[in-house]
Amino acid sequence: MSIKINGKKFLVKFKHGLDFARKSKDYNPIHVDKKYGYNSMFNKNIVHGIFILILFLKKIKVSKKISILRLKVDFDSPIFYDKPIYIKKNILKNYLTFTLFQEKQLKTQIALKILKRNKIKKNLFLTKNLLKILNKISWYVGMKYPGKNSLLKSIDINQHTVSNKKFKIKSKRLDNRMPIINNYLNYRNYEISFVSLIRPIISKKTTKPSSSLLRNVKKIKNNVFIIGASQGIGKDLLKLLAENKKIKIIASYLKNKIGYSNDRILKIKLDVKKDLSKIDKVIKKFSPLNLYYFATPKIIFSRKITKSDLFEYKKYYLDIPLKIIKKNKLSEISFFFPSTEFINFDFKAPYSKIKIKAEKEISKLCKKNNIKYSYHRFPAINSRQSISLANPLNQNLNDYLNSNKNIANKIFF
Repeated sequence: MSIKINGKKFLVKFKHGLDFARKSKDYNPIHVDKKYGYNSMFNKNIVHGIFILILFLKKIKVSKKISILRLKVDFDSPIFYDKPIYIKKNILKNYLTFTLFQEKQLKTQIALKILKRNKIKKNLFLTKNLLKILNKISWYVGMKYPGKNSLLKSIDINQHTVSNKKFKIKSKRLDNRMPIINNYLNYRNYEISFVSLIRPIISKKTTKPSSSLLRNVKKIKNNVFIIGASQGIGKDLLKLLAENKKIKIIASYLKNKIGYSNDRILKIKLDVKKDLSKIDKVIKKFSPLNLYYFATPKIIFSRKITKSDLFEYKKYYLDIPLKIIKKNKLSEISFFFPSTEFINFDFKAPYSKIKIKAEKEISKLCKKNNIKYSYHRFPAINSRQSISLANPLNQNLNDYLNSNKNIANKIFF
């Protein structure tokens, strides 16, 4: 065909993202701030969608015998730094389509409408003006509207009969209940429509615990150790258990420091993959102890995940909890394991399978060593892992327990 790809894969490093941010002036933290990326719904930084498109355009070689009339891009899923991106080419009538994959997952679809050069004078693509426009779109979406909490969903670039020397961008959110923004841009001989999205973030709302929930909390007599208390359910649980003035609480964090301050709360930095000895010392010093295990990697709900992701699941949800229990089987502890309601939706997903296995294996080991054990399958609660455009709002732990009073007995020993 008249368009060739210069190599079928490429990779974007974080430093490349920083370079593009400087060129485009799109410094959206989802792309360039590592801590912000870690706390986002993606659990890491994502590459600028426009940067991916520009890199793709630089990789294709266009024959002088044809012109590109139209370019359509759909950003189906974010692309991450430091992971190879593979390009697959398909031919469909007057369109050439290219699909970008990363870790076996479809990420971006690009369609080029082509025509023989003898039927049209100019090829309006792959020019300096186009690069200027694409940089402008990245800046506009990432920095101006919708700005910080934004995503780029699609771009449709066409030729225009009128040449405008100034950028003209119009945006319209069709329905305030939906996070979708339609945008239109004219510049030079380009007519472009693009769709941007308002990316959901975790709500910081607070809900007071009910009187019955507080009674359950205040009945706890043992000290408490929360592994993973800086975010999600672990963070909510820490604030709730702090209502009990008679116990000592040890709360661990890794990348996010715990802002909640209390004289009875001992905060420790802890990487469960490296610092098992720290856990042992806490257990020996503060037992009898109720241990809550909320350490987690990035959760992927798809059935298709990489071997490295599956290895992380096994390590976090099965290997580490079992090691903690085995090493401290003679200590006076109880163990709580948070499972997932997602099992009820798709029990064949790798995430569900490892959680089911963990429920059973941990239960078996605790029973063998006469350790009190409980688990509960939580829905999405105050979690960056489960928010999405389809599910933008999460309840917090107090919301959930206030509405499900019987569950408190499973959680509070």
